[in-house]
Amino acid sequence: MDKRYTVIVNSCDSYADLWEPFFTLYKKYWNPEARLILNTESLNYTFPGLNIECVHPPQEKCHYGARIMNVLRQVSTPFVVLMLDDFFIRQKVEYDEIDRILKIMDKEPDIAYFNCDYELGKTGITDERYQGYSRLQPGREYTLNMQAAIWRTDILLAFWKPKVTPWEWELYTNIYGALSSKYRFFCASTSKDMFIDYGYNQQGMGVFRGKWVKDDVVGLFESEDLIVDFSKRGFFEADENGSKHSNSKNGVVNYFFSQFDIIYRCIPSYIFEYILYVLSEYFHKSKKYLVKDFINHKLKSINN
Repeated sequence: MDKRYTVIVNSCDSYADLWEPFFTLYKKYWNPEARLILNTESLNYTFPGLNIECVHPPQEKCHYGARIMNVLRQVSTPFVVLMLDDFFIRQKVEYDEIDRILKIMDKEPDIAYFNCDYELGKTGITDERYQGYSRLQPGREYTLNMQAAIWRTDILLAFWKPKVTPWEWELYTNIYGALSSKYRFFCASTSKDMFIDYGYNQQGMGVFRGKWVKDDVVGLFESEDLIVDFSKRGFFEADENGSKHSNSKNGVVNYFFSQFDIIYRCIPSYIFEYILYVLSEYFHKSKKYLVKDFINHKLKSINN
């Protein structure tokens, strides 16, 4: 048993139909000698050849953030590999690369994670010492994200709040995560640098808004001889613009005013930084770059 890290697969009872294809591919392409946890509400699950430990929250009705915190508190390893139930692995995971990352993080305790999100990595700061990865600049959105990553366990736990959804965590709690962090964050520089290939695609993969992403999963499951009843959740249909992610005309600004309670639940100590962030997003969308540059300068000065 590798005592350096634990694999956590975050899911929920309503996504139990994903577990068979997920763990089939997990066993085929990875199956490391590490503790494997399925984090869900109440259901238990077993799979031949895998020692899956199902962890449930202490109470029936529990926010997502509280469930994440609950499972992390039960981890004794210094690192965790964060996975989601629709991260269907496509090819052999590079054990040597994971080992290299773990050794780097063991020597450099200020590194929070190495992440597979290569879209973020494209605009990061390259460093020859960390070949294949880019460091994210402070103050950018989505520094905290739910993509597959090797996290330092205690840092990941510290970033969560009980009453937070994954979407709030990625978008809003990034304010204290990115602007007020003493840690470093690294993302894969290109798709070829991902240490786990799970078909990452910003336009949609696996399951999106509760529906199967047809272009992603149908061919994959057929090639792997996986029989899945797609009718149970159906296929996601993109909007008229072909986008799988467009759900608000005003984007973050509209969400800010309609979900003001998030400030009190997630970032009460960073309201000023949060307002600057929202203004920055607004002026960026409005192409008012002079104002945006001024705000970004203020954000950087706060971080320094």
